[in-house]
Amino acid sequence: MSTKTILIFLFLIFGSFCIPLSAEDFTIRHFQTNIDVKSSGVMEVTETIDVFFHESRRGIFRNIPYKVKLDGKVYEIKIYDMTVDNYHYDVDRRDNNVVIKIGRKDIFLTGDQKYVIRYKVKKAFLFQENHTEFQWNLTGTDWPSTIESAGFGVFFDKNLNLTKEDYFVNAGAQGSAETFATAQFLQNKIVGESTKTLAPGEGMTLYIKLPKDYIVRPGEWEVWMEKYGWLTIAGILFTGLLGFFYRLWYKYGKEYPIIRAVQYIPPKELTPSEAGVIIDERADNVDVLSLLPYWAHNGYILIKMIEKKWAKDDHQLIKIKNLPDDVPAYEKIMFNGLFSSGNEIMVSELENTFYETMTSAKTSLKQSLNTKDIYYPISAKYQLLTGVFSLCWSVRVFW
Repeated sequence: MSTKTILIFLFLIFGSFCIPLSAEDFTIRHFQTNIDVKSSGVMEVTETIDVFFHESRRGIFRNIPYKVKLDGKVYEIKIYDMTVDNYHYDVDRRDNNVVIKIGRKDIFLTGDQKYVIRYKVKKAFLFQENHTEFQWNLTGTDWPSTIESAGFGVFFDKNLNLTKEDYFVNAGAQGSAETFATAQFLQNKIVGESTKTLAPGEGMTLYIKLPKDYIVRPGEWEVWMEKYGWLTIAGILFTGLLGFFYRLWYKYGKEYPIIRAVQYIPPKELTPSEAGVIIDERADNVDVLSLLPYWAHNGYILIKMIEKKWAKDDHQLIKIKNLPDDVPAYEKIMFNGLFSSGNEIMVSELENTFYETMTSAKTSLKQSLNTKDIYYPISAKYQLLTGVFSLCWSVRVFW
């Protein structure tokens, strides 16, 4: 990589800047950038910007690019944990920039102000075959005002032995061959400063060539996860969920026999009342009343419709014979309750007197089904578990 290409890359990838204000509004008296470089690959950046407002201003905007394109490849830098000392601020992302808005819309400032901005950076190193490149635009190049002085300090957490050929700093116009800055390596740190006032559009950039293994390089699995991480996680979760439901079905969905479904009549071993409860898992009035046509079909009662000219038609229930002794208790409760006062009864006579008998019959009906091993406790347990798990998964996916 040529020096020219490196310089162009420096100003593109790490050029942090403010949204333009008019040049007369403020002056930057001093711009100090301190960077702690961790061998883990994390950079902790502290920017101290001494600003003098010539006119009333609310504050400044600080833009830090996190996406750039170089040689047809898009690089995405992770910038996080942003704070500003003693000032209100908001952080947003737009147009490939992290935007820090410092100040309040209802508070105007004049004179000297000191802004201390802190943030962390990952994925800001270029891993070459024989070395690792560290490069950073220390001030940015889009300030609309002058920077009277600028300084920097880069601090390393491991011992280094750098020569003058391993680092350089440039201050001035973008692409200028003149440096207008100093830099020196002193006990695992590089410090320096500009030697001229930086005009609007000028900045200061630092380049360092580090040993190949100074920064921990990402492994193959980390690179894979960076490219396909979310897709991989989604695939694993989907496969696990599919396997979980298949296991439930294989273990509990096939173990117990299921009553054969029919189209028009309930199974022979069930009464219509029991079939009604199984359908909706509730014992309703209609379930116990379904015994009337069932008894009539089996010859225990006769149902006659009584037509009335000036009132609603009525029905007469006539007892033909008693129920067998082996019928379920709920049938006996209903049958004996109907014909407790004789072998004939009008349906209209039951309107306000028969509800207690029906309530007792419904309770007995539900108890009778529980003794027939139609509901298995473990099936109910896993039905509830499956429903809760599905609901939680749906909420997580669509959140």
